[in-house]
Amino acid sequence: LSDPTERLVAVMSVAGNRLDHDLLALVASAEGLVEGLESCLREAVDASILVPDDTGYSFRHSLLREVLYDDLLPGEHARLHATFATVLTDHPELGSVFDRSAIPAHWFEAHDLQRGFASAIEVAATPSLPHAEALSLYARALDVWARIADPDSVVASQDIPYDEEVGSPLSDPRARILHLAGVRAYRAGEIDRGLPYIAAALERVDPALDPLSVSRLLV
Repeated sequence: LSDPTERLVAVMSVAGNRLDHDLLALVASAEGLVEGLESCLREAVDASILVPDDTGYSFRHSLLREVLYDDLLPGEHARLHATFATVLTDHPELGSVFDRSAIPAHWFEAHDLQRGFASAIEVAATPSLPHAEALSLYARALDVWARIADPDSVVASQDIPYDEEVGSPLSDPRARILHLAGVRAYRAGEIDRGLPYIAAALERVDPALDPLSVSRLLV
């Protein structure tokens, strides 16, 4: 491949095995690769590196994508993940719910724990997100909780939808996330994994002050 095409497919490797053209165009623009984009894509397709479909491109071989990704320098790795996270955040109309679930991962890979934490909480609250995906996001947020600046305020600022089965969010921010993680684990069929989250949430709720929340957690 020519140098510009090799650079382009290396950038594409950060997104995974497949990438929509509209998202690629925005990322390429942010990376200064928009000039000659179509010719580079044609070259990669003709070389059997990429396979086009109706709206985007996939790597023909996942191992090739992994080689390109692993060849990125640490600084490139972090910067490109930050670029994808920024573009997906700024253009929500481009992504499906599955694309949005990638935003926290991009921020975490960019070593921006603060934004990764906030976006994990936000995306995990999406009702249509698969339960296993939401559980993974809540678990990641809880893992980095102690390394976040004022995590309680970050959680309190999030608009977590009311759930008829779960009830309104708990008042204690950490208990709220522990509760939601336990619920998502239960709905994903991972009951044993969810019970420790519920137990931890119970430890943060005073039965004398909030007996309703305690009863919901016990149920």
